[in-house]
Amino acid sequence: MFFWVKKKEIVLDCFTHSHIAYELAKPDFAYKFFPEWFVPLKKTITIPSLRNNNEVQTIKNCLAFKNYYTSNTIILPMPCMLEIELGTNKNPYFKYDSVDKKVAVEDHINVQFENMVNNDYKNLKIRVPWKLKTNKYVKFFWSDPVWNRNNPLDYTVMPGIVDFKYQYDTPTNLFIKYKDVKQILNFTVGRPLVTLAPLSDCNITIKHHMVDDDKYNYFGDFVGLSERKYALKKEIIQAAEKRDAMKKCPFHLR
Repeated sequence: MFFWVKKKEIVLDCFTHSHIAYELAKPDFAYKFFPEWFVPLKKTITIPSLRNNNEVQTIKNCLAFKNYYTSNTIILPMPCMLEIELGTNKNPYFKYDSVDKKVAVEDHINVQFENMVNNDYKNLKIRVPWKLKTNKYVKFFWSDPVWNRNNPLDYTVMPGIVDFKYQYDTPTNLFIKYKDVKQILNFTVGRPLVTLAPLSDCNITIKHHMVDDDKYNYFGDFVGLSERKYALKKEIIQAAEKRDAMKKCPFHLR
C-alpha cells in the first residue's frame, strides 16, 4: 500500500515600502541569481599540462551546487547601491552611504560576542526594507551567498535559522576584519545579500507587495529580538489564528 503525503504549501509574502527595492531587487528564487561566471562555463575543460590532454569536469557537474540554486532556495538581494567605509585597526570606525535612505547599517560592540572575536573585527548589521511573512511555520537556514561573490574574504554573513511566521524582519549580520589600510565595500543593486533555504520539503509561492509606511510599520520592528519577545509575538499570533478558526467553524456560536 502506498501513502502519498502532499507537500506543505507555503506562501511567502514579501512587503516593502521602498519603490527602489520593489522595482529593482525583489526577493526571489535562487535559480534566477545564478552567478555570471557560471553561465558560460563548459561542463569539461582540457588541461594541456596533464598527460594525454585529459579533460577535467567543472562545477557545472556538481549536484550540490545545482541543488543549492534550485531546491526552493531564496535570495534576498541588495535593493540599492550601498558603500561601507571601514577604518584601520589603529583607527577603527565605520560609516556608510546608501542611495535608498530606507537601507541602514548599524553596528554591535564586540562585548556582545565576548570571546568569539577580538577587536580586529567589526560587526555590522545591514537593514534592507523587506519584511517577509509566511502563512505556515517553516524554518529557513540563513547563510552567505558566497558563490555570488568575487571576493568571499571581504566579509562574512553570519548564519542562523529563522522563521517568518512569528517574526518578519530581515537584518543581515556580518563581520569584517580591520586591516592596516582603510577599506571600501561596495554593494551593487540586485547583488545577492542572503540565502534562505527552507528546512522543509515544501512548495513555496513568492508574492511581492508594495505598501505604504503605515502598513509596513504595522509588522513591527524586531531590533534585538529576544526569546521572550519572540515567544510573546508567537503567543499573540497563535491566539489570533485560534479566534479566526473558531469564527469559521459552523458549530461556533457567534
